[in-house]
Amino acid sequence: MQRPYFFLLLPVLLALLLSPKTRHDSNFLTISPNPGKSHRILLLTAHPDDECMFFAPTLLHLLSASTQSDVSDDKVYSLCLSSGNASGLGEARKKELAASLDVLGVTHERRQVLDEPFGDNLTELWDPELVAQHVKTFVLRNNIDVILTFDNHGISSHPNHISLFYGASSLLTDPVITTRPSTPPLRVFTLRTVSIVEKYTGLLGPLVQNYSRLVCRTPAARFLPGCYDRLRSISFISGVRDYSRALTAMMRHQSQFVWFRWLYVAFSRYMWLNDWVEITPSPLL
Repeated sequence: MQRPYFFLLLPVLLALLLSPKTRHDSNFLTISPNPGKSHRILLLTAHPDDECMFFAPTLLHLLSASTQSDVSDDKVYSLCLSSGNASGLGEARKKELAASLDVLGVTHERRQVLDEPFGDNLTELWDPELVAQHVKTFVLRNNIDVILTFDNHGISSHPNHISLFYGASSLLTDPVITTRPSTPPLRVFTLRTVSIVEKYTGLLGPLVQNYSRLVCRTPAARFLPGCYDRLRSISFISGVRDYSRALTAMMRHQSQFVWFRWLYVAFSRYMWLNDWVEITPSPLL
């Protein structure tokens, strides 16, 4: 069956005309307590294909050889808490994840995918304490000081995604993590969930984001939901080359590439833009 490549025509044409000139408007590493130091950054995901469906603009920025010299020594890790075995395709999806991470640039020795205890389930909220336990082990073993993951809406309201937010957040007040010697304080950043309409603005996503930030700086901001998160978020924007690379990574997930995935890669803003908000430790976490 011929793949519907025509779904990609519109964003590619727009990209040629409107491709962003810069990769990011800020960098969460430059505001760390140890600027200029190398960091160990963990991308925490729930399922194979999360890494390219949602996080590619950030990963490609961090892993690119052309990034700023003050972040060129950072090491990027990947921990996926399930093999996506809901349909019995766990082994195949693990191989697809490995192929995708090869494209994105995460090296073999810095990645891990778990077969258990977490199952891919659209209705199950994973135990946050169990999530924290497994993430904590990875963090301690690899001296991770930055975690990137989903926010408390999970982008698509997927309960597995949301579980990662609560599990990772709890590590910010974990005494073993907070008292690590010779390691910068752990920081957790979450990918901002947007409305369903904004989610499918595709390449227009960066333009919508910039316009929204301008509006949120006006007196009208008091009447608009989400302005606080918009103004404190940190954005990473892909150009045509990075979009193409993210698409290549996504196509490694052949078992998942049904027709609506083509619509997703053509129109999802997350293929072009990532907004991050840092979680602030609190006694409630």
